[in-house]
Amino acid sequence: MKRRFRFFPQGMYDGILLFAVAYLSYHELIACWLNSSCVYAGDFADYSLWGMIVICAFLLLVHDGSFVQYRHAWKNNWPLGLFMLYAAASVSWSVVPERSTHAVYIMVASSLTASIFAVIRPPKTIFRILFGFTLLVLILSLLTILISPEIGIHPDPVWRGAWRGIFVHKNDFGALMALGNGLALLSFVAAIEKQHKRAALLFYFFTLFLAIMSRSATALILWFVLNGLTAAYFAWIKWGAKLRGKSFAYSVGILAGLASAGAFSIFAIFKLTGKNLNLTGRIPLWSTLLENVISKRPWFGYGLETLWSFPEFQKWASKAAGWGDEIVVVNGHNGYMDILLYLGVVGLFVLCVVLVQGVVRAVLRATTGRTWLNFFPLLALVYFLVANMTIDYMLEFESFHWMVLVAILFLPSGKFDETDFV
Repeated sequence: MKRRFRFFPQGMYDGILLFAVAYLSYHELIACWLNSSCVYAGDFADYSLWGMIVICAFLLLVHDGSFVQYRHAWKNNWPLGLFMLYAAASVSWSVVPERSTHAVYIMVASSLTASIFAVIRPPKTIFRILFGFTLLVLILSLLTILISPEIGIHPDPVWRGAWRGIFVHKNDFGALMALGNGLALLSFVAAIEKQHKRAALLFYFFTLFLAIMSRSATALILWFVLNGLTAAYFAWIKWGAKLRGKSFAYSVGILAGLASAGAFSIFAIFKLTGKNLNLTGRIPLWSTLLENVISKRPWFGYGLETLWSFPEFQKWASKAAGWGDEIVVVNGHNGYMDILLYLGVVGLFVLCVVLVQGVVRAVLRATTGRTWLNFFPLLALVYFLVANMTIDYMLEFESFHWMVLVAILFLPSGKFDETDFV
């Protein structure tokens, strides 16, 4: 049979599309260097570029011939579709309809792109994409810090000296390095060849170093959670099948002890980073939002990505949280709190259904598959869940984390059979 002519290898098409997606998913957090106010301007480029990316993704789907699998994947993920439809409906009651329309468009476009990639590419490719993205960020951030420290290191009096790499804020940089650290550890334990193990170990220590230099408590908590989860899964692979009777009870006791040690370690992290137990003003902020804002529109909220676009609201929230005028609050510092603010109790409930569905699938896959590839979706999902507890990664300023969530949800059902992981 005559082979079809291609101008470039298939991987090049994937690479160009992924590069465009990576830039768009984080461009606002990086472009703020040029626009320090980070004011939303209804940029037409978002609509046109995301539109072209979705078209390219669908062309790849056509080329792959996976329409049946893609339709079936959406049936399995109907709660996500319901959440997106509800978010789109929020435009009708939004206090800033044009802002909500823009957010819904980005949500739909990024969800379609991530879901298509998860269907047409094997799980180990999704892992390598995430790993490669964090590696690229690490390299670019290190170069920025070394060549232009006035850009790569916070110069402001509040976070002076904290490393932020190519991002606007240290928390974004630190959290992503924590994800890279977890992926590096996963690569290390799964690698067979020595050169792969050495490379993964080097990446592990680099990401840990940069997470520490970011001075982000969230990054250190993520490091502890992801490393602890990986260690627990390692124990499960080695000895899980042998747990019976007393040994099972001993294991429960050990897990309880580790949980207590984890709580103490998190407390120690707060002390070492100069944080307090109110999470640097986050708890007063959340209490204020619940009492004075969310309570006025508890069921349906104010519309997707609305209130935090008002400078007056940002200033009020900053003072209410006890941060004064030194810090500008541009989000609720909690993804779930902001969904409650934007979409109300109904929206948060539907989102929780989506997340619970994803967690159940990931846990079942990890426990029945008993391989590192089957563990990868659980690691990525736990990262998303924990990161959103102190930062808003629900499409407020970027769509990368949302795409990670969607890709994990759309991975093939059941356990993976691939043995060649790294």
